[in-house]
Amino acid sequence: MLDLSNNQLYGKIPIGTQLQSFNASSFVGNSNLCGEPLDIKCPDEEPPKHQVQPTDEGDDSSIFLEALFMSLGIGFFTGFVGFVGSMLLLPSWREKNSKFLNAIILRIFKWWKQ
Repeated sequence: MLDLSNNQLYGKIPIGTQLQSFNASSFVGNSNLCGEPLDIKCPDEEPPKHQVQPTDEGDDSSIFLEALFMSLGIGFFTGFVGFVGSMLLLPSWREKNSKFLNAIILRIFKWWKQ
């Protein structure tokens, strides 16, 4: 096993699988070493701060957007079911709508040829 003690090493011990597997006794005599697996913290190393993430539960804009998207979905569903349902259940409406759409498509094709 490699013994790194009393070699006048300094600085932070790199984080990795090789050096992290050594015991703290492998680094004895290197008073300027810091970091894991030693109990000595490096000067630039700060303990992790627990940051509280803000919640949007009471935010007016999020409530507005949620209501907007819900109403858009309900409106689209109602309109789609109403249109398709009327085309399926009422043959006279289906015929009139078919003639109307054919006339619009013919006008678009005639305009496109010009």
